[in-house]
Amino acid sequence: MRPYLYCLLVLTGGCADRTASQYLEAARVHQSRGEPGAALEALQAAASVVPEDAFYQHQLGLAYLRLGKYAEAAASLERALELEPHYAEVYRDLAAMCEAQGMESAAIGWLERGAKQVPGYEPLYRDLVDLQLGQDRPDEALGILEAAVERWADALWAHFRLAQLYHQLELFDKAQAALETVLDIEPGIAEVHALLGNVLYEQQKHEDAAEAYRRAIALNPEDHGSTNNLAWLYAIQGIRLKEAQRLSWRSLQQVPDSPTYLDTFAEILYRTAQYEEAIEVIRHAISLRPEDPALRDHLQNQLDKFTAAYGGSVDRGGSKQSVDRVALQARASHRGRRQGARPSRLGGFGEEAQRSHSATRAGRSADGLFQRAAKHTRDWRWSDHTYVRNFHGG
Repeated sequence: MRPYLYCLLVLTGGCADRTASQYLEAARVHQSRGEPGAALEALQAAASVVPEDAFYQHQLGLAYLRLGKYAEAAASLERALELEPHYAEVYRDLAAMCEAQGMESAAIGWLERGAKQVPGYEPLYRDLVDLQLGQDRPDEALGILEAAVERWADALWAHFRLAQLYHQLELFDKAQAALETVLDIEPGIAEVHALLGNVLYEQQKHEDAAEAYRRAIALNPEDHGSTNNLAWLYAIQGIRLKEAQRLSWRSLQQVPDSPTYLDTFAEILYRTAQYEEAIEVIRHAISLRPEDPALRDHLQNQLDKFTAAYGGSVDRGGSKQSVDRVALQARASHRGRRQGARPSRLGGFGEEAQRSHSATRAGRSADGLFQRAAKHTRDWRWSDHTYVRNFHGG
């Protein structure tokens, strides 16, 4: 008889615990082989050996979650909390499970309970902010974030998310202060400079905004949103138009069908008295039918402005080919916006704002500072035994 089977029969305390650990290791092997059913059976055995151990109830709950067995998962996870009410990660898993089923209010409830039980565990607050914002509850999210920055003065994620929310609520002075706090702690994060540029633009601080965009681009040359925004700033001021043209074209090479990037390029053409070409480009932007009504109105106003400057109506529409031709002509003659009606407003012009906001950063960053993982993609991962037993109390 194998030693671990003998332990099952004897069931002494220490031996039983070792057997549960062996089952846990077997479950990990099964999971790594793509055998979630066998992994579940192993964890069921482990939990039966040590039924009063919150850790094994947690692992069993995660195994059920991997198989989409939500009722069984909830029972195991709630049992883990009965055994250890300060088990912070279990609250997060229960919340994620509820969210995966479209039960956002229940998810918020689990996170709020977790925050009361384990007030010193930051990830609970991050998840709670994400869910409150997802439910269009900015006031609740604002309260959580303001409390978080008081509790954790050096928490970059809290200051940055607070700045985002202040920006959305058009509290630009507060947004600027929050971003400057982040930069005092960690000056090398490209996305912070990018958002600061947007905030400064909103306050008509164009020179400071341009400097923020330049720093963002230096840290992350692939940040097409900041590249476009800097080009727009130059264009609307009628300065550095050759550089503006180069920046605008670089953004369009990365996102060629962005109506807002096309708008920037058209504005530069207009500023350099290339009215016919500007009309072609803006007509192409309109033909892409952007979803945001404010952007559609803005593009039409741009067309009217360009047409008036040209001296009459232009019947033909623009196309991708005409844009390429116009760009080549502009670049050859060395003649030389933003991401929306305002640069990259949080929740602004649809997917363009999101694409720029989530651009890959070359600068340093803090884990989880900027983006939430896509909905329903929480990893029902294996937890480290020693780490989890600390229960994140505080």
